[in-house]
Amino acid sequence: MSWFGYRHKNMKWLLLLTSISLFSAVAVACGGDTETVIQTVVVEKEVPGADVVQTVIVEKPIQLPGEVVVQTVVVPATAVPAPTQAPTPTGGPSGTFKLGVENVIPPLFVPALGGVGHEQDYASWGMVEFLIYADHGTENYNPAKSIATSWNLSPDFSKVRFTLRKGIPFHKDWGELSADDVVWSMNNAIRDGSTFWGAGGLQQWMDRWEKVDDFTVDMFFQDYNANWQFILSNLSTHQPWIYPKKAVDDLGEDRANVTPLGTGPFENVTYRTNDIVIVEAFDGGNHWRAKPAVQRMEVLDIPDPLARNAAFITGEVDVIAVLNKDIAQLKNRVPGSYEQAARGTDWPHVVFFTGNYWGAESCDTDPETSWKFLPDTQYPRPGFQPDSDHPWIGDPSGVGNSMESALKIRQALTMAIDRPTLLDTVFGGLGLSTAAYNGFLPPDPQWKDSWNLDYDLPGAKALLAEAGYPNGFEFTFYVAPDHIVINSEAGAAVAQMWRELGLDVKIDNSAYATARPRHFLGQDDIIWYAHSGTGNLDKQKAGNMGINNTFHGAELPCDIQALYWANATELDQEKRIQNNIVIQDYMADNRLHVPIANITDYFMVGPKVAAWSPHKIAGRYFTNPETVQVK
Repeated sequence: MSWFGYRHKNMKWLLLLTSISLFSAVAVACGGDTETVIQTVVVEKEVPGADVVQTVIVEKPIQLPGEVVVQTVVVPATAVPAPTQAPTPTGGPSGTFKLGVENVIPPLFVPALGGVGHEQDYASWGMVEFLIYADHGTENYNPAKSIATSWNLSPDFSKVRFTLRKGIPFHKDWGELSADDVVWSMNNAIRDGSTFWGAGGLQQWMDRWEKVDDFTVDMFFQDYNANWQFILSNLSTHQPWIYPKKAVDDLGEDRANVTPLGTGPFENVTYRTNDIVIVEAFDGGNHWRAKPAVQRMEVLDIPDPLARNAAFITGEVDVIAVLNKDIAQLKNRVPGSYEQAARGTDWPHVVFFTGNYWGAESCDTDPETSWKFLPDTQYPRPGFQPDSDHPWIGDPSGVGNSMESALKIRQALTMAIDRPTLLDTVFGGLGLSTAAYNGFLPPDPQWKDSWNLDYDLPGAKALLAEAGYPNGFEFTFYVAPDHIVINSEAGAAVAQMWRELGLDVKIDNSAYATARPRHFLGQDDIIWYAHSGTGNLDKQKAGNMGINNTFHGAELPCDIQALYWANATELDQEKRIQNNIVIQDYMADNRLHVPIANITDYFMVGPKVAAWSPHKIAGRYFTNPETVQVK
């Protein structure tokens, strides 16, 4: 899309917003092409890694004399009401609805060439599918609804054999799905040099995929991962979708990458980055798994939340991602509209004091223990800058900033954030104030008040002076403008609270896709506003603060990292929880993060939509477009 076209589109929304403020009922036609438009884009490549939230069901192998037993542990999840299944539509698909989103990401359909950070959208918009599907509103993996009609774990836990469904067509007449497509898609995502958004997590445990016959494939474990079903299912994110290998062979990787193809219930008609995506019901709605109730879905790029509100009020769009504080006024302005909770894990909004990379060059020089030893990792980390320009970064060696002074700086920054006020104002009170990065919440029985550090502006100023910065200092604060979780208004409010502390805060609001690569392998030294995850208190925690990647802004010492990896094999649930408590104690004692509030995200649904039933997933992704019914 040309710069003029992009500017014109955004000016349209600004004019619409102005008309709303003057209470003029103005409907602005967006228009939509009916031809297939594929825009070639250039995307910065990221290094492998992922900030994925996973499972609430954990299966663990227990070795007993003469046999192997799989123990299933059901872990309590964050309470979110189960979605109501949309009524079954009668007749074929009909009608159109429009979805307003923060960002229409580029088409990057070859997994290894991706990495924009929101590739789940391709599935959310109905174009691609995953290997395993769960029944709606549950975590029951159903072979009758999956590309894989069966899966069997080998007795030695070395591999899983999948039998594939026959007769699944790819869009645009690119043939039928077979073992070649599955093997290529999976191996492509985890190949060396892959920038797939989930590569880092998958490469830790997934070794390779091999074809057995045309409809049978084997997945081999590098290290057994009990969550493999969840990770490969529609309940997860950061998992590879199935793309036609023939398209890659015929078009080449670069051209295939910008060619939206899949096996989903909706087929792409138009795709313009940062503008619009149009999909229509595939094969007249006769999809093998899901029968769409709606014929056409248009996804409009509307980055500004006020502009999305304006478009929703005038009926230009039917569903929007909404800021919680705006829900009440939109319900009043649009009769018949309602809020729909994004199903899945709530998100703690968290500030990362990035740059505190305290890991040793190797915790273990044995290459077999790959989590402890990555020979290509650069040390010291490029973002480890414990100097006067980064006073929050401590140096364990004592050469740079002292650990004591840097801790006081981080404590002061924490104490300057009025978290309850942020929750009540910016987030509309729809959440829970928290102080734990590691998934624990105040209602949990394991909660410790010692993890909290209350708002105290005079105390924060005193700590700054004690650390040698009575007049403050200047620093950059990254706040993504287009992330599905990040609330840019909250980021601006945090920056203002720090300014009241006497600090000179410069906000970096560059696009998430360009900023995200800095966060891996210790390349970043800028304080970030990001998120972590709640629930599943006995699962592995803090995996993004170790030698494999530093996505959450720090690198923990070897003894703390070891607890993360111990939870991959520890059979006792209580012990796993205790390991996570030790990790949280360490992070709270050192104030490596500032958890602000645990927030449930919402969509606003307009009166034109008679039914929509999203499914559980980690994040505010639009899901199940096939269940949308329009009046």
